[in-house]
Amino acid sequence: MRRCMIIGFAALVLAGCAPVLDRDLMNAGARQFQLSHLVETPEVFKDHLFILGGVIVDTKLTEQGSQIEALFVPVNSSGYLRDSTLYQGRFIAVYARRRACWIP
Repeated sequence: MRRCMIIGFAALVLAGCAPVLDRDLMNAGARQFQLSHLVETPEVFKDHLFILGGVIVDTKLTEQGSQIEALFVPVNSSGYLRDSTLYQGRFIAVYARRRACWIP
């Protein structure tokens, strides 16, 4: 019994260390960029994938979905924040609300 508990605990700890985003998605997204360039000329970057890291400041539930306001912090090649004390501005991310579909 004790051995099962230790194995279960170890599995939870290892799962907590796994990256949040898929590795292919992480490799496809740009991580080395200046937030100011995105803000100044957003039309140039349309349809590009960026990996944004940050510290969450506020969250809201809106008609469009979940809105997250965060302090922008560059990420390393694994997607982890480089230095959360040196933020470079703020951004708002919206996770679009999905419509539920009921199929009897």
